[in-house]
Amino acid sequence: MNVQGLKHIFDKVIEETRALLDCKVLIDLQDSTFQLFASDVIELIDGIDSEGWPYNNKVALVSPAEIRQYQQLAMLGEGLMNRSLKVAVFGDTKEAISWLSGIKTEPVAPYTNLLLPDSVFPDNKVNLAENVR
Repeated sequence: MNVQGLKHIFDKVIEETRALLDCKVLIDLQDSTFQLFASDVIELIDGIDSEGWPYNNKVALVSPAEIRQYQQLAMLGEGLMNRSLKVAVFGDTKEAISWLSGIKTEPVAPYTNLLLPDSVFPDNKVNLAENVR
């Protein structure tokens, strides 16, 4: 999958959930293969219409088990959270479902406190549990 594929997924989520309140969406990317560079993440975040994002919707991204791909999704998740969108990245589907359903109020990521490239988010240390509520 490339950046256009991820953009298409987010565009469809926005389109299909626009009329729904408090919609919860799980995007399972466990079997996906992708490589996102910092420039791809910036392009993707800039291309998502945060103003058109349905109010109070939550999106859980489930990452492949490979740490590199998790880090790439974490960059994307952090950028979307910085735009006040309720997005979290998980390494496990059950944790994602628990967060979406409200059973767990904070995501528990398998690789917390990741250092992201300064070119994406200067002086920013990712701790998903602190950023999404």
